[in-house]
This record gives sequence, C-alpha cells and structure tokens, in this order.
Amino acid sequence: MHTAPPESLTTDVRPAMTAHLSEGDLERLFPVDFKDLDSLAAAEPSRAALLRLDAGSLVVVEYGTVTSTLTISVPRDADVGETLVELLEEVPFTPSSIEWLAKEVRVLANGKLSMS
Repeated sequence: MHTAPPESLTTDVRPAMTAHLSEGDLERLFPVDFKDLDSLAAAEPSRAALLRLDAGSLVVVEYGTVTSTLTISVPRDADVGETLVELLEEVPFTPSSIEWLAKEVRVLANGKLSMS
C-alpha cells in the first residue's frame, strides 16, 4: 500500500469498518504519512490518509487520536466487500478490534468475510 494523490478519489466515500488500536499499532499497520485534519472537519483531533492498496483499490483511513478509533471508508462506487478483503490481506488486524459498519459485510466464525 502507498498514499494516493487526492485527485485519485473521484467519488464520495462511505465508512465500512472501524477498529480500535493504539498509535503504535496504527504506525505498524499503516506505514504511510498521515495528514492532520482540520479541527472542524472531524469530531475529534484526527489524522487521515488516502491509500491505494497493492491490489489497486482506494481506501480512506482516518484515525481519531482521542478515542484511538480507526475508520476505514471506501468509495461509494467500489465493491465494499472486495475492497475490505484486499485491505485485510495487507493489514493484519486483530479480529476482535474490528466493528463492521457496512451492512453487506459480516465475519464468519472462522474469521473469513461473508458478503450478503
């Protein structure tokens, strides 16, 4: 994965998942440059990055520094399930840290994703 230029994102995004992790875990899992968000653009002090995954999908990663909450958003015109599968192939999240927001994505007991 690597940061993508802002003009790469041509549609709005929608939140697909959140995870709770420390700043150290954020830096380990996402070794990219994050930009501080304007204080009026987020509910808490936050940093964000637009990323292009190795498989080609775009994701927006936003990290709230007060609550240690990471939000992953995907473009509205993207296949959210496919994008999250690509993300999870690159980023070894602890399954218990994830909260799924996209209705069509669920985690099965074996840890695999299921799209409804």
